[in-house]
Amino acid sequence: MNAGHADGGRSLGPLAALVADLCTRLRGQVGRRTAAGFTEVLTRLEAPLQVAVAGRIKSGKSTLVNA
Repeated sequence: MNAGHADGGRSLGPLAALVADLCTRLRGQVGRRTAAGFTEVLTRLEAPLQVAVAGRIKSGKSTLVNA
């Protein structure tokens, strides 16, 4: 595994790269269910970040998102 990629895909930030490296190294040392959880973490690290913004009407949500 490349330190900056979860599974050889797009480049990850420093914290995400450390998490991906840890998950990859630990997968072989844990049970099946835990290993599957680590695989899910690696998959999610490769996915685009999703953020939900909630609030009252006319409270600046769009302004925040578009900034």
